[in-house]
Amino acid sequence: MTQFAVSSPHISQSAVYWQLDSGFRCALYSDDAEVLERASGVLAAESAGNTGMVGITLSWHIGRPDENDAWWAQPLTDSTPEIKAETLAELLAHIEYGALQEFLAGGTDSFFSLHAALLTKNGRSVVIVGPKEAGKSTLACALWTLRGWTLRGDDSVLVDTHNNVCPSPRRVSLRYGSRALLGEELWSRLSALPSTFHTGQGLLFHPHELENQNSPEAAPPLSAIFFLARRESKAASAQTTPLAPAPGALALLPYSTFLLPRGEYLLCPSRVDWGAALPRLTTLAACVPMFDLGRGPLDAMTHEVERLVFHANPIATSAS
Repeated sequence: MTQFAVSSPHISQSAVYWQLDSGFRCALYSDDAEVLERASGVLAAESAGNTGMVGITLSWHIGRPDENDAWWAQPLTDSTPEIKAETLAELLAHIEYGALQEFLAGGTDSFFSLHAALLTKNGRSVVIVGPKEAGKSTLACALWTLRGWTLRGDDSVLVDTHNNVCPSPRRVSLRYGSRALLGEELWSRLSALPSTFHTGQGLLFHPHELENQNSPEAAPPLSAIFFLARRESKAASAQTTPLAPAPGALALLPYSTFLLPRGEYLLCPSRVDWGAALPRLTTLAACVPMFDLGRGPLDAMTHEVERLVFHANPIATSAS
């Protein structure tokens, strides 16, 4: 699988280079060493190497503003958006997210993305899917803090043609609503990480910095996909019911880049390419067990996830 977020970007002289895919390379230029150092921590993506402007899809130049002026990322390549912000941290967050938007908007045959949370533990990965306010981030945080899972992302998951997964190449976003669940000690540690940015809604941070890793590790094979608050779900509180591949594939469609409307979440086509969508989603649904998980006490919900992933046979359970 193409590794989208496995190491820090490459700093060379007056530029930071990073790539989101082998065909999508980005560069940020500046004569200010502090700007480049800050950018290298935020843009934790695979090094693209120093090749100047050759093969660069998006690029910007950042200069330190005069007093009372806004920070400005000047576009250097066609289709690169101009970005302005009050602070350098805010500007880098916009560049980070803007590059991901443009990357997903361009489309590719090598992967599709899901609006979902990704967690890993003991050689297993799980994906949690659900509509807004369904408790996706809350359950992900509970698995992280109560059960020792690693939170790899709570926003977007990339799935390649072999059904391998990795988090989207950007920092994890946690809302202030998760603060009570995480506890003040952990929230303070997250706030103090080198690349953390405080937004109006919460925090952006790199989980690998919390674990004292130089870069995030590749995600292990996907063991299960859990749906929260699916309309047709009959799962009891904190219990699971299996989904057959056909309804599982259709259930994934609203959360995929095959359907997400332009401007609603990420820049994606507003119409469905059924010829591309159904084969990819059906293949994923046939290979990875999918379950509805009923909402209930967090301790019980996390116990049910671990029971299926580590103590049951998810494939046999989903087929029963």
